[in-house]
Amino acid sequence: MGYLPIRVSTIKSNIQLGFNVYVQLPHKTLLYAHGTDDIEEHRINYLRNKKVRKLYIDDNDESKYQDYIDRCLMEIVEDGSGPNADKASMVVGAVEATAERIYEDPNSRKTYIAAQNTSLNLINVLKKSDDLLRGIFDTKLEEGNEGNDARMQKHALNTSSLCISFAEHLGFSQSSVEYLGLAGLFHDVAYSQYESTRKNLFFKCVKDMEPTDFAAYKEHPKEGSEILK
Repeated sequence: MGYLPIRVSTIKSNIQLGFNVYVQLPHKTLLYAHGTDDIEEHRINYLRNKKVRKLYIDDNDESKYQDYIDRCLMEIVEDGSGPNADKASMVVGAVEATAERIYEDPNSRKTYIAAQNTSLNLINVLKKSDDLLRGIFDTKLEEGNEGNDARMQKHALNTSSLCISFAEHLGFSQSSVEYLGLAGLFHDVAYSQYESTRKNLFFKCVKDMEPTDFAAYKEHPKEGSEILK
């Protein structure tokens, strides 16, 4: 049996999982929670305090996990109470997990469908709260996960959220809002295919680039479109 990593930040208490959850130790994998259960708040806090970022599920339960994310985000949409920072944290975790998947497996149809679902969920939650957009931007990278790849995943979330919010403000059609939300998640997808030196260009000021570096950097939109094709 293969295992798929999931982020602890995407787990919400008091919502039935629908799939078994595991922890991975150096030499074995242990069952952490049954699919018929939820994970209590104190257990989630314990994992966070121990700096555990990821749990694992059976590869075959990927669709059940996506359904779980949808249910968690729907509860956030419908819940008018609770700290906005907690809601933003859950949204950030869910969307960054999809962004991570986009960069790891950009050519997969399953990845594209997951991104579509994520974009729709993000549209729904942003419609419910103007403060949530600010909360998303204010949410910092998780401690211990502050590398360039994580920065790019957060950037994909920020871009998608901003595209959605501007499109809604300007009165775009629902289909246009959905396309822009999805485009925000994928707009730097070419980054995933580069070696480290070229990846570093994404974190340099354009005015500080050598002409050859700038020419290479400018190719990423075209190369990203080829990946999407």
